[in-house]
Order: sequence, then structure tokens, then C-alpha cells
Amino acid sequence: MILEFITFLVLKSAFAENRTSLFKKEEPVLLPVKSKKLTASATITAPENVNSATQGNLPAEYRSNFTVSIEESPIVVPSGKTGVRFRELKVGDLANATIQESVFAFQDSKAPVRALITTGALRGAVFIGEASLEKNSKRILIEFKKFRDPLSKDTYALNASAMDYKGILGIKGTVISNEELFFAAEFLAAGSAGYADSMISREQNAYGNTVENKTSDTLAKKALVAGLSKTADRFSEKLKQAPEYAVLEGPIQIQILILDQPTLTN
Repeated sequence: MILEFITFLVLKSAFAENRTSLFKKEEPVLLPVKSKKLTASATITAPENVNSATQGNLPAEYRSNFTVSIEESPIVVPSGKTGVRFRELKVGDLANATIQESVFAFQDSKAPVRALITTGALRGAVFIGEASLEKNSKRILIEFKKFRDPLSKDTYALNASAMDYKGILGIKGTVISNEELFFAAEFLAAGSAGYADSMISREQNAYGNTVENKTSDTLAKKALVAGLSKTADRFSEKLKQAPEYAVLEGPIQIQILILDQPTLTN
């Protein structure tokens, strides 16, 4: 009986120890920390170009030197349609157009010209160019540089030339010049000078040379010859600088030869 009681106490004690260890809270294990000691020669340097008022106390990896000027907007605006080509007109095409206004063309200057397309799919389109007078053929040359779309009203840059309905480059206009008047005046002045010089009295001396008579009539005729010669030279200079231009009365039908495909400019 006593032996059974002792066995019971031993088993009860062993069970109590196991239960206590089962619910026992584990204590954290502290590992030793190794610290690096600063030597006497070690120095601590601050980052360069750091403004504490603007950068604050943020770590270096969060700081950046990127700045945006208030004069330059950081917003990227997409570009327009510049460079788009007008597909209805291609290189080598011929467009029938009408010049409604009269055109004055000069050799040393350019006059603006406007041509309109009045029929077809491009009805209402406008060509803007410049007219000049060709020196040799005396034809009016028209070079078109701008084109306006009749639908979108966009402006295109192009290179085109005007031709007549026979396919000849340039347009024949009325050439106005004072060349005939200056030529006639020069001819009359030179002829009068020659006639006056022939009326001067001359005679042959003992040596066989022709000399002029020293009379008042001879002096008057020589003065007239000199004046007429100067006048002839003056008309000759005027003839070289005579204004010349051509007039093209509108409206007139033309053909426009496309040399470069129109490219959008705005």
C-alpha cells in the first residue's frame, strides 16, 4: 500500500514538470553587438552642395539635384501636323486654275499673284506665287510657293510653275517699254549732229591737210554738233535704262505644274 502511494507521487511530480515547461515563455536571446570605434584620424564629411533649407534631413538616396525652372514648363506639348503632305496633289500633276486679277511683271522685282481653282474636287483652293518678266522671251514667269486647302483652310508649302494652255512655260502678256521712243530720239540726235558737222566749211592748206575756216559760222555749227552729240549719248544711256514691264489682264486660264508635293506648314 505504501509502495503504490510513493509511485503515485513520483508520476504526479513528473507530469507537473512537463506541463510547466510546455507553457513556459521563451526568453529572447541577446547577441553581442560589434561596434566600430572611430579612430582619431577618422573624419565625417557632409555632402557637397546640400542646402539644408531646401533638402531637409532626407537621406542622400532620396535627394536629387534635379530642378525645374519656372520659365520652362515641364509639360511636353505634342507637336502639330507640320510636315504632313497633301495627297490630292502629287509631283507632275497639272491643275487648271484661273488668275482673276491683272498682273504686272518686272525684270528686277517680283509681284504677288493669286490663282483659284474653280472646278473639280479642289474647287476653292488658292495658289499664292510671284510673277517676274523673263528677259529674253519677254514672257511672264509665275512661281507658286503656297497652297491653301479649300476644306481645312490649312496652308501648305509647295513648288509649282504656271503654263499656258499650250503647255509653254510662262504666260505671254503685253510688254510695255519706251525703247522705241528713246531709239528714235537717239537716232534723230545723232543724225542732226552728223548733218551739222557736214555743213562746217573746210578747206585744204598748202600741206594737203583739211582745216576748218575760222569763222563765226563754223564756231556756231561746231557748238551745235557738240550739243547734238551729247544729246545722242544721253538718249543712249536712257535707252539702256528704259523701264520695261509686262501686263497680263485678268481673268486668264492657266495650268499649274506641280514640282514638289505640298507640305503642311501650320
